[in-house]
Amino acid sequence: MSGLPEFIEPEYLAATGANIRGELRLRGMGRLRELLHSDAGRVAFRLDFARKNGLSCISGEFKAELELLCQRCLQPFASELCNAIRTGIAAQEGQIAQLEQGFEPLVVAEKTLRLAEFLEDEILLSMPLAAAHAPERCPGQAWPNDRQAERDSPFALLKDLKIKHS
Repeated sequence: MSGLPEFIEPEYLAATGANIRGELRLRGMGRLRELLHSDAGRVAFRLDFARKNGLSCISGEFKAELELLCQRCLQPFASELCNAIRTGIAAQEGQIAQLEQGFEPLVVAEKTLRLAEFLEDEILLSMPLAAAHAPERCPGQAWPNDRQAERDSPFALLKDLKIKHS
């Protein structure tokens, strides 16, 4: 992890106004790895900690180069995923109402968070539901149009049989 902490204490980091910047390998993110074609990439991130309305908050961003499998053509493709992070840490569900607008709640019972798991969650929440090439670049987009499909239909032969026997 190149000098990055494995665990972070959001309360302490927010009280001190700390910032964490770095990169993590995707290889260590087991849940994310299951969705990738290759786990060779990295995620670069910046996390800024602060106290807002009495709660610890994490804001920042991440950028990950992912190799996904296109759901149209089943070929691998590179996808850059960038997203902002705006998370409010609450010890109890009742504290969620104190969060500023635009912050996503994260209810944690312990004082520490595993940094890689937190970033993995953020990436998973940002991923597309169905990964695919851009339409103009996808070999799977070359589907026949409706007229051609109708003309080349294997059932067209049956239509001719029905007409002949009537």
